[in-house]
Amino acid sequence: MFFLSRGEYVRAVRWPTFFPSARTSQYRSSHTWILSPAISSPTSFRWTPASTALFLGLVGWLLAGLSGIVNATIALDVVVHNTLWIVGHFHHMALLNIGLVIFGATYHFLPELTGRPLWSETAARWHIWLTFFAGTFNSALWIWQGLEGAPRRFSVLPAAFEDLAVAAVPTVIVLALAQILFFLNVFLTLTGPKTRQVEATA
Repeated sequence: MFFLSRGEYVRAVRWPTFFPSARTSQYRSSHTWILSPAISSPTSFRWTPASTALFLGLVGWLLAGLSGIVNATIALDVVVHNTLWIVGHFHHMALLNIGLVIFGATYHFLPELTGRPLWSETAARWHIWLTFFAGTFNSALWIWQGLEGAPRRFSVLPAAFEDLAVAAVPTVIVLALAQILFFLNVFLTLTGPKTRQVEATA
């Protein structure tokens, strides 16, 4: 008889549930919060830092999900599981889906909870777009290295994989600098003046 190990069973079950779960969770949330206003009234919909972050988070989820199909396919996962492919997939999902949603929620709720306007929407937009492009490129480099066989869990990669590792350094610097924009924006918003409410006069 053919028996599946626990890990193989999890992967075998995860694969057929990929598309149903994608439709119910991500598609429904994106349709109700982001896409509906843009489609129903495109001229009045405003792409704020929050809505931009949520939309790009959906894009990041989709791109990371495509590499996740490889992880969920046993025959392919055997090849890439112990390579930097997994690192690229994980960071793509963690930063460009979960991370962007957290950034978007911060930009949306922080002014409402504190009564203070966001210090700079321009800085917030720079932060979101730099994070998206730098994070995508950085994850793509990891995935590329994984396809070439670069092992994960190594503190120092073998010499054959150093070139792409060196190429990733400027990307990581840009990604780190983008996060400074986020924390600066949050700090200056928290320490800034509260929005003045104009009292109605008779």
